[in-house]
Amino acid sequence: MIARDVMTRDVVSVTSDTPVRKIASLLVKNRISAVPVVDSSGAPIAIVSEGDLIGRREAEREARQDWWLTTLAEGEAVNPEFLASLRFYAGGS
Repeated sequence: MIARDVMTRDVVSVTSDTPVRKIASLLVKNRISAVPVVDSSGAPIAIVSEGDLIGRREAEREARQDWWLTTLAEGEAVNPEFLASLRFYAGGS
């Protein structure tokens, strides 16, 4: 699996002065989990994810991230149904 297999092609972005409520609305409306933050020229400067908005405790966030990244980084098999759902939410085929 490579980036193009799971990436979103129709990118939704926000600026640094976009209200958090608006970002949450965009995530729900577009069925995405993060948006890039861009400057006035459209260059990416940051990213806001649903995890940033949820505000989990740091230990929970690290445990979840460690599991997820380890699974992908070590090339472990990922459930095909899960991959299909990623493609669905990303608007892929």
